Amino acid sequence: MNSRERVIRAIEFDLPDWIPITNAALPASFLKYGERLRRIFTQYPSDFGPRYVPSTYPYRSYFMGREGTYVDEWGCEWSMLRRGIMGQVKGHPLADWQALATYRLPQFPEEKYAVGDGGNLFERMQWLRGYENLMVDLVTRRKEIYVMRDMIVDYNLGLISRSLECGVDGIGFADDWGTQRGLMINPQLWREFFKPAYRRMFDEVRKAGKHIFFHSDGYIMDIIPDLIELGVDVLSEAELQVNGIDALASQFGGRICFLGNLDTQSILPFGSTDDVREHAMHAIRELGSYDGGFIGDFEVHPDIPLRNVMAAFEAFTRYGRYPLA
Repeated sequence: MNSRERVIRAIEFDLPDWIPITNAALPASFLKYGERLRRIFTQYPSDFGPRYVPSTYPYRSYFMGREGTYVDEWGCEWSMLRRGIMGQVKGHPLADWQALATYRLPQFPEEKYAVGDGGNLFERMQWLRGYENLMVDLVTRRKEIYVMRDMIVDYNLGLISRSLECGVDGIGFADDWGTQRGLMINPQLWREFFKPAYRRMFDEVRKAGKHIFFHSDGYIMDIIPDLIELGVDVLSEAELQVNGIDALASQFGGRICFLGNLDTQSILPFGSTDDVREHAMHAIRELGSYDGGFIGDFEVHPDIPLRNVMAAFEAFTRYGRYPLA
């Protein structure tokens, strides 16, 4: 069974030979560990091909650029305190609504991709407008907020179309909705304003017969049923410890595949190798015991010791073979 077949079977609960895994690391981790981290990734290769990152998306530039600030192609100014660590948007091109009339979206990238990206919606709106402004706009139902939402959705539909032309297997969407304890907005407001927008984008992927990946950091239990209803196949980099492995398994196990993000806040950086192995085994046992349903994943941060990186991959490999014992 090759990697592509393994991932498809895990997503579709069709008994892969073992759980698929991913390799992910902040650039700061490579700056710290260098060849030692690369050797671990070589020993435990990812089952996923290159992730699609369009040239209009800021990750490459603000991760690897100089310290200070970077203005991306959307006109958002990012501030970085440390090279290789994700920054924060401090300058918002639509902070003044008068700028909306002359604002222009970036051009589509020309390169081809192996994995399709459906873009951001909520995060892009924050970056363009500013978080506080956006929250006030949502509560007061400013008419401009609907215009900006639909502009971004239309743009993302273009990205989706271009990706589908390349024959990708799935399309990924990313919006961080959760805090440590709940959603950033009332779930009903999410359903009224954002759910129809996601439906427009997800329907294009479903019509093409491709898998839908949806990423959100934080606690998002309130909207997981909505995401399942909308056709999401994979909760991508879902924070297992914040949402609770047992709670996710009892409510959603076998209904959606978890590309499960192991605990990078406590267990991976501060736990023992035994803690890491038990944590990985717990996730496999509870979320992957449906003839699929779990993909081993975590992002290597520079505060995670390499011994714990190895322990996690060893657990994925040793305890993730189907049928699970």
